[in-house]
Amino acid sequence: MKKTVSVLLALCLSFCLCIPTFAADTSLVECALQTLTGTYVRFTEAVVGVADDFSAEGVAHDDWFRVTIDPAMIEIIERERLEFVYLDGDICDESQHRATNDFGMVLHGLLLADGTRADVTIDARDFEPYHGKYLTTDTKNRLYSETWNSELLRYEYDVAVGSVWTLEEANDEYVDDYLYAHTEILFEGAAPDVQGNTYTFNTPGDYVYYVRCCGGFHVQKAVIHVHTKSEMKRMLFLPTLVEGFGLAMGVGYWLGPWWLPISFPLGALHALANLFLVLIA
Repeated sequence: MKKTVSVLLALCLSFCLCIPTFAADTSLVECALQTLTGTYVRFTEAVVGVADDFSAEGVAHDDWFRVTIDPAMIEIIERERLEFVYLDGDICDESQHRATNDFGMVLHGLLLADGTRADVTIDARDFEPYHGKYLTTDTKNRLYSETWNSELLRYEYDVAVGSVWTLEEANDEYVDDYLYAHTEILFEGAAPDVQGNTYTFNTPGDYVYYVRCCGGFHVQKAVIHVHTKSEMKRMLFLPTLVEGFGLAMGVGYWLGPWWLPISFPLGALHALANLFLVLIA
């Protein structure tokens, strides 16, 4: 009996000793965000820098898979708070795995204000999505198309000259004030005309669009291809017909095979109606 009590006491003591360590670990992180192409961590004032041998690892699902992060893809920013940015821009098997499987992260060699070192483990569930400034697309315009580029992990849009996008802001309940204050809307290549919260694409060309909040950390990236209206109508002619037929046929098939003969003429009418709206847009 005494041996059993001694074992239980030893286990309790070990557990109690682990609690402060775990609490100190997580208390060093003020904000942690993940996007498809990057990770951002901001530390509390207790963290003042990193050691010479600072390193980071990506950790998947209860430590069953680890990826050593290339130091060249890490940016350390020293502003009001120490900030860590991991730019997962080179798409490869590991980064694809990380982007789609919610990696956690282990950061080694943080320097604390009292001169000691610390390692921080951030579970995948502790990361938050970005909430803040972003542009909303001109989806009400018929001359509009969007595709997802799975290789570069970004959206690409085809729009007509005159397309108007709007700068939106997330609900205050979810906005991190520090990141919000450091968020920029950037364009490479052509630039839209900006008036207040509206962005108008008046010139044909390719607009590379970023939402960047800290250093090189891009919360969102997209390419906007702006065409003349006649070019957009030619581009959308065949897809509009196919989409119209496909929707009507899908509804007919869902209702039952006996509806398919009726779906053909309905599909034609639906496709022609959509095409008419595109042509007069």
